[in-house]
Amino acid sequence: MIQDTKVSVKKPFNEFETDFSTIQKIQSIRRKLHLVLSILDSVLNVLVSLTAEFEVVGQLMSLDLPIRNASHTELVQIWTEMKSHRSTAHSLLKISDDLRLTVRV
Repeated sequence: MIQDTKVSVKKPFNEFETDFSTIQKIQSIRRKLHLVLSILDSVLNVLVSLTAEFEVVGQLMSLDLPIRNASHTELVQIWTEMKSHRSTAHSLLKISDDLRLTVRV
C-alpha cells in the first residue's frame, strides 16, 4: 500500500518566495474577511434587537415562561456562535496582515 506523505519544514515567512499573484490572493482574501466582519456585525445587531423584541412579543402574547426562556436561550446561543465566528475572522485578518507585511516579491 502506497501512502502519500508530506513533510513540513518550519521556516520564517520572509524566507518563502512569493510572486505578485500570491500578494493579490492575500488581498482578495482580506477583502472577503472585511466583508464577513461587516456581515457578522450586522447579524449580531439584528440578534440583539430580535432578542429584545421577542421578549416584548412573548409577554404581549402571554407565552409561557418556559417557551420564552427556551427561545431566549436559542437566540443567545446563536449570538455566541456569531461572536465566535467574528473572533475567527478577526484572527484570520490579523494573520493575513502579518503575511502581507512579510511577503517579499
